[in-house]
Amino acid sequence: MKIETVKLRDFEMDFFKFGNPENPKIVVIPGVSLKSVMPSADFIKAAFKKLSDNYEVYVIDRRKNFPTANSLNSFNSDSADSSYLSYTVHEMAKDTAEVLKKLNLKNVNLVGVSQGGMISQYIAIENPQLVNKLVLVSTACSIEPDAKKIFNDWINLSDKKSVNELAESFGKAVYTPDFYNKYKDVILSACNGTDEEFKKFSASVRGMDGFDLQPELSKIKCPAIVFAGQDDKIFSHESSRKMANKLSCKLQVFKNYGHALYDESPEYIDRLLEFFATN
Repeated sequence: MKIETVKLRDFEMDFFKFGNPENPKIVVIPGVSLKSVMPSADFIKAAFKKLSDNYEVYVIDRRKNFPTANSLNSFNSDSADSSYLSYTVHEMAKDTAEVLKKLNLKNVNLVGVSQGGMISQYIAIENPQLVNKLVLVSTACSIEPDAKKIFNDWINLSDKKSVNELAESFGKAVYTPDFYNKYKDVILSACNGTDEEFKKFSASVRGMDGFDLQPELSKIKCPAIVFAGQDDKIFSHESSRKMANKLSCKLQVFKNYGHALYDESPEYIDRLLEFFATN
């Protein structure tokens, strides 16, 4: 599948699209990962086949060139670097909104997964004209202590380039035990990155530090729904319930699934289609 690049004044961002361009648009913003989802475009297209029957689907990456900073924030790190990449969720949201505008994508059905859900909340608040409906998947409107502990672990392991330990920490936090054990080798391979990929991963995780949109959620006026895994180890379904209550929207809890319900649940795509089809 063709990977396309949007070039703006200060940055470039990759994306891919599939489906009929005459159909309504779905934009997917994925979560944080060591490697970009762009090389997985063909796999994602196949997994989203039901969506592309009636929609044109865009999957948007993060910007290629991350900004830099000279001092670490409150997420812990053992890195000895005096200068490091820094990219906050709010900056990600501003960049993504600019890309949507550049692509002339307005009134889209926005699906934000994990960190992508945080980005999507900002977009819905600050650029409501871009969003028709909002789906927040395995995400939160603030960072709670359990999530911060996990993220600190990921940053430290990433800064040390501890591939096996990062794969284990990431895999066990994100996936159910059966899925993790079945695909352990694939997860390990996905955590074996270049120096630049490790730096970007650490920067992306640090970018969630201080994230808290609880006071702003009432500004989201479009129809919304929250998807949560019952056994999510990063963002509990109870925190998802609080977010849904603040949005005055439905919470869909996926029983027997964790954070990666979007990869593991066979009902995930059907639930998306149901929500998009409602008036």
